[in-house]
Amino acid sequence: MRSDSASAADGPESRFEEFYTRCFPSVSRTLAVLTGDTRTADDCAQEAFLLAKHRWNELATYDKPEAWVVKVALRKLRRDQRPREQPLDVSDLDTIRTRINDHAEDIVLRDELYAAVRSLPQRRAEVVALHDLGGHSISEVASILHIADSTVRSHLTHAHQHLHRLLSTSDVATQGESHEPE
Repeated sequence: MRSDSASAADGPESRFEEFYTRCFPSVSRTLAVLTGDTRTADDCAQEAFLLAKHRWNELATYDKPEAWVVKVALRKLRRDQRPREQPLDVSDLDTIRTRINDHAEDIVLRDELYAAVRSLPQRRAEVVALHDLGGHSISEVASILHIADSTVRSHLTHAHQHLHRLLSTSDVATQGESHEPE
């Protein structure tokens, strides 16, 4: 016979907490790639998870409840960005970058990649963020964005080509290369 504490530990509340702990970082990171703003990303992700908690009994039966959360978070993000879309202020990036130590090159590279992803058209940026950075399969991305698998593949192909051109011409992409003759 199970004790009350054992059944409480296996209850819907604890399963949601496990789901949240496992999935929140990925959802937030995906949104941060699209916004360049971790606070906005965290806020949208938190709101999506709050809705998920209220619907957890239903969502727990889904094959991929994380896909539902990502879809809700993306909708929230789009709604929040509509009224005040503004170009990225380059002076702010310069200020931020001067605070980054030289030994944190991975942070600079990540910033460059995220900025490059944000330079893509919105749908392509979403596809790259969900698939390449969020780890979702092509079919999951198609389901989240309500588009065909072939459309996801097309967006990925074009986005990868653009990102390759953009990042291979950036100074960051060539910093580690030696230009000395062999």
